[in-house]
Amino acid sequence: LTLGCGGSGGLEGPVIPVGEDMGAGWGSIFKIFNSDDLRAFQMAGIAAAVCTLLNTPFAAAIFAAEVVYSERIVYRTFLYSIFAVLAAYSLNTSLMHTTVLFHADLHTSHYTLYEYLQVALVALFCSAPAGFGVKFGFVYLKKQFQRFPIVTRAPIGAIMAASIALVLWYTLHIAPDHILGMGENTISDILSNTPHAHLDVWWILFIIVIAKILATGFTLMSGGSAGLLVPAMVIGGASGSGMYYLLDQFHLVANLNPDLFAIAGIASSLVAVIEVPIASIVLTMEMFGATFAPPAMLAVAVCHLVVKNLKLYVGKDA
Repeated sequence: LTLGCGGSGGLEGPVIPVGEDMGAGWGSIFKIFNSDDLRAFQMAGIAAAVCTLLNTPFAAAIFAAEVVYSERIVYRTFLYSIFAVLAAYSLNTSLMHTTVLFHADLHTSHYTLYEYLQVALVALFCSAPAGFGVKFGFVYLKKQFQRFPIVTRAPIGAIMAASIALVLWYTLHIAPDHILGMGENTISDILSNTPHAHLDVWWILFIIVIAKILATGFTLMSGGSAGLLVPAMVIGGASGSGMYYLLDQFHLVANLNPDLFAIAGIASSLVAVIEVPIASIVLTMEMFGATFAPPAMLAVAVCHLVVKNLKLYVGKDA
């Protein structure tokens, strides 16, 4: 209901507790009460659920490990997630015939020093500020919503998110599907260089970033059942692409691939918002190809150093 009615968020939010609870239920059925074994079941459930959504098996397994174990990975437990994601991936490809969510044109395996510099700038001046904005904005909204009776929070959040989308639609002609829902179409349009909705205008892209953060905050902090994975990718992709078109105004990105900026933004934004560095790199490689691994690694490393204390899935502010 949250996402189907236009709430801003990702599908992994509901499926993570579903997969986790099914893993815990499996342990309960077989009378397994050892905490390490239960955590292995829960992690396998999370990994399979995320793989079903993104169709990126290894990234899903790493994502589950980083969510459950935070800054360390227990490899014995991680191996069980490998079996889980292989089962989910096989069902996805054989029964649903699904593919990865996004595609981009491949880059050559050679990157210039200037391209690496631009990637670092995207991480520093786009993804890191977005991560701080999400963190502190969400904490502020959560405190404000606690002032209202619990049954009124979701309607208020829905009205606020819808109002943002309507105002931008009527004033700037930005389609509501760039603000509401998951936002996967926004990323696809950015990567395919689709000119409609002015996605090649830098300030429009930055407005989409701000609006997406606000709409997702109103949706989640009012009690909506959604996640941050795909919205984080939207925020990163739009901000990275916005930086490309901003620099293009001053003729500073001649002969550079705009997808490089968007993908660097996606990878680093996942770190800034969700704090899953290894999964961010692996997800980038599985979705966009191994040739994007070097810039993704640099963007993730730079952004992780800046926002390493931000954790939205783990911690008291989660």
